[in-house]
Amino acid sequence: MLRVDAARLRWLGVDMRARWRRRVAVVVSYAAFLVVVWLHPWRIDEMPWLLFVGMNLSLWDHAMKDSLGTVARRAMLATMFLGVAWLYWKHPAKPNRTICDIYALLWIGSLSAVAYGRLVDAVWLRSSVRRWLGKQRRLEGLDEFARHYYGENFAVLPEEQQVEVGRLQRANPMGEWVVQGSGRSLTVEDERLRREDDRLRAQVQRLMTWALIGLALGWSIAHESMHRAVSGDVVASSLWTMAALGLTLRQAIVLWTEPGVSDAGGEMELVEREAWRC
Repeated sequence: MLRVDAARLRWLGVDMRARWRRRVAVVVSYAAFLVVVWLHPWRIDEMPWLLFVGMNLSLWDHAMKDSLGTVARRAMLATMFLGVAWLYWKHPAKPNRTICDIYALLWIGSLSAVAYGRLVDAVWLRSSVRRWLGKQRRLEGLDEFARHYYGENFAVLPEEQQVEVGRLQRANPMGEWVVQGSGRSLTVEDERLRREDDRLRAQVQRLMTWALIGLALGWSIAHESMHRAVSGDVVASSLWTMAALGLTLRQAIVLWTEPGVSDAGGEMELVEREAWRC
């Protein structure tokens, strides 16, 4: 689900409420990752160290928030970053392509526009973790549903809650597995979010399927045209790319497809410009 808080719907200081900006950010994120993983341009071996510093800038910024003003704090962090960049430029580390690929994956998974939790509130992952960590039990009767969701037996609930409990019980005739002790806050989800999650799962599965088919076809063509096995670098780059797609596709689909967010109340605009309808 796309974040609706305007203060949090920003990337690199840019307002991401407009869909066209989000689409540009998605393209930029993937393009930067693919350049690093596939091309490894000149002096790219210094990039892991710069990315490491960049990942910690926000932590340092938060730690110094109470002791320094905004301008002084940002100036100090910029000076630190430039200093580290200069040191590694003058004294480069030994090239290590694997380390570079690892940091590229960390970047696209944690700092880019398609990173988890940055612009998209991926509630599906949090709920999955809760299910994995929590002890599960199965609800079967009306009283069990009522006690789990509302903390009372079915007979003492008001009519509105009885109707809701009855609907839940009918929707799960074989019983419903829930996290023990989680209560309503963790197990009752908005029906729209459930449908949205199913739609995203289907889209991700289709895209990953086509990506795997294209990858297999590309390897086959390369093998036949060059009359030799595909190089290990190509295989490694392909695997890193598939790992990045697996981490980011859900967020990328939301950023690409969700309509623009209006200024009033963070509600989704129902009508957008004709240029984006197609």
